[in-house]
Amino acid sequence: MGPGLFGLHEWVPPKTLEDMVALLEPATRGKQPDERLEGAPRRFLAQRPEMVGLIPILLERGDPQGRDIAQRLARIARAPETLDALADFALSPHGLDELRREVAYALVDAGRLPRGQMVQMWVEGEQHELMLFGYAISAEPMDQLPRRAQKLMERAMSALNDQRLDEAARRLQEVLEILPDHPSLLQNLAVIYGLRGDEERSRAPVQRAVEVDPDYVIGRCQMARYAVDKASWKRRSSGWSRS
Repeated sequence: MGPGLFGLHEWVPPKTLEDMVALLEPATRGKQPDERLEGAPRRFLAQRPEMVGLIPILLERGDPQGRDIAQRLARIARAPETLDALADFALSPHGLDELRREVAYALVDAGRLPRGQMVQMWVEGEQHELMLFGYAISAEPMDQLPRRAQKLMERAMSALNDQRLDEAARRLQEVLEILPDHPSLLQNLAVIYGLRGDEERSRAPVQRAVEVDPDYVIGRCQMARYAVDKASWKRRSSGWSRS
């Protein structure tokens, strides 16, 4: 029988773990200039080359904390070998569906997975063909917002960067009082609800965005994802009722 899930301290020596956290924490919280966001993890990997080989092992066999730190390190470093490890993880059955989906969208943005093409991904323990588009919350909207709305949007993004999700949602709702039918603002609010773990509440803004603009591709893809998740849940529930 192969090894089960092990805590991060069982994989990584204490000194290495301490150095990794010291380098990653400022980068992930945006406390360093942009040009240093990739530099710190890359320097760490150069100083601790054994971690490059450990990243795919943590992604496959690590506990939730180990997987999370491994994917953060790999995503920020953006080295070819770490992106390869992330791609293998995203298309594997290991870990939580939500984490693998998040990694897959990041890889689409990085050009490592194909945008708008079908890929085989594991959902609820089964492989499904999914089309990945990917999206991101940005403080730079494609169209110019009115001045007050822009100010509120910037405050929302600042709160999001600091992981103050309740405040970010509140600020976006204030923007939507000015622009109630703005599809990308509705989508951004839905994403924040999703980050808070409130998947049910996140559906209403997406549905409204699609009603306002039926050609809004991101919203339509998100609605399709909700439909797939609902169908998977129904199949699983049906299986339980027969057992």
